[in-house]
Amino acid sequence: HAARGGLSMDTTFHSGGNSTVNVHDVQQIQVSANSAVMNSGELIYWQSLVFLGREGLELGKVTVFLEDPAAALPIGDQPPYWGNELAGNTDLDGASPF
Repeated sequence: HAARGGLSMDTTFHSGGNSTVNVHDVQQIQVSANSAVMNSGELIYWQSLVFLGREGLELGKVTVFLEDPAAALPIGDQPPYWGNELAGNTDLDGASPF
């Protein structure tokens, strides 16, 4: 468990006690975002990333607790914006690309 600047993080890895996962072993990353209301009425936000290997074997999990939900990673299929100039006109029927 680590905490820095209002961000706390829990990590669990299933690689023989190591705190690392070989990126070449990761076949899929499942991302989830959650929120809950504490007894005090405070709203908390967290996001989990589960690293899966072959045949869905869980290699590890990272859970990040966020002060602001806007800091969360996007979830789901995202359009490929890399390398696109978004300042000009787009063919999105006036909808925001974000």
